[in-house]
Amino acid sequence: MLIFFGRKLVGALVMLIVLSFLIFAIAVALPGSAVDLLLPANMRTVEAVAELEAELGLDQPVVVQYVNWAMGMLKGDFGNSFSDGQAVSTRIGPKAIVTFQLAIGGLMVGAIIGITAGVVSARRAGSKLDTAINVVASTVIAVPPFYAALVLAVIFSVWLQLIPFGGYVPFSDSPLEWVVRMVLPWFAIGIPGAASLSRQTRSAVLKGLDARHVQATRALGFSENAVVRGHVMRNSMLPIVTDIGFRATVVIGSSVVVENVFGLPGLGPYLISAVQTRDLPSVQAAVLVLSGAVIIVNLVVDLSYAWLNPKVRIS
Repeated sequence: MLIFFGRKLVGALVMLIVLSFLIFAIAVALPGSAVDLLLPANMRTVEAVAELEAELGLDQPVVVQYVNWAMGMLKGDFGNSFSDGQAVSTRIGPKAIVTFQLAIGGLMVGAIIGITAGVVSARRAGSKLDTAINVVASTVIAVPPFYAALVLAVIFSVWLQLIPFGGYVPFSDSPLEWVVRMVLPWFAIGIPGAASLSRQTRSAVLKGLDARHVQATRALGFSENAVVRGHVMRNSMLPIVTDIGFRATVVIGSSVVVENVFGLPGLGPYLISAVQTRDLPSVQAAVLVLSGAVIIVNLVVDLSYAWLNPKVRIS
């Protein structure tokens, strides 16, 4: 298991290095220049441009810029923002926490609803309840998270006035208010994922219920709940984990969009503002954090495979 983990960890680190290079190269290749945005047109002389480029380190070769940026990144230093000169690392940390709170909460909501609906649908296969769940899942699966966010906001914040719209309260200030402010964004992200996971869970559980060892377990007199919990679900988890891993990467991207709908101070608004102002250090840091999260999710999924199925470790 340790060898398997070591191989996967090395692969994740190599992928992170490649991604860091691509992120840096793409950011540098973007049209326009930070100097054009930071230096007023009436002050844009050759000497002033050269001085500002030297101050920002933009006068150095691209390879040198990347090496300096990568070495600083390893120390947790993402450089200073071109917009206000503040350290990017001090600003991006709190915003990343908000984004990951939203992503993890949305993923949990989707997993709980999706797996529960899928198991119920499989155990009632062919019934009206099964048909209703499949119809709802087939409809909701095509709903984009930002549209789900708008619909939920209109229903619960405008029409029913049950939940306040937008804003963010840190968990440390008020856990209850934090939940109230985050519940709509969580469901906006989780509902589309729940639809996909419901269909995947139904298929996996139906296949598990037809297995011979499950039928033998029933013949021994075990209850249906015990059969599903003890035998069917573990054997059905591989495709379910696969779907959760895929949804996790989608959820991270969806969080960036949903944050703008609900006015959450996460990486979404921060990244958009950085792109608009050509703030390369902020853009690179935000994209790298999001990409790193995706790599970590894939690593966790691979390790989950090894835990659920020893054959994966052997192969």
